[in-house]
Amino acid sequence: MTTPQAGLWVSAPQAYREKMFAMVGDRNPLEVVAQTAATLADIVRKHSATVLRTRPFEGKWTPNEVIGHLTDSEWVYGYRLRLILCEDDPTILGTHQDFWVAALRHNEREPWSSSKSFGRCGS
Repeated sequence: MTTPQAGLWVSAPQAYREKMFAMVGDRNPLEVVAQTAATLADIVRKHSATVLRTRPFEGKWTPNEVIGHLTDSEWVYGYRLRLILCEDDPTILGTHQDFWVAALRHNEREPWSSSKSFGRCGS
């Protein structure tokens, strides 16, 4: 058994789950996931890099950082799924998403590049 990393847990998992399902609404969650790469590409096509790099207000991620975070999440969840499928007792580590977004400097990247990377994660 692994020791949880301090600060890397969902404090209210049921509330988080309900929030995610509320965002999906009546749509099939698997279809939403399948459409995400195209949706991100559309957003990047419709908005300038300046707009996508603009912080809505202090302390919140820019749209470009959100796209980078989604790309990180696709990679991490793909890895976790492989661990679960291939190992008897896998260790699933958490991440500190704010540290990742800052350290990977997502806001300095070209929006189209992050969007394209997201699309490749599911390949």
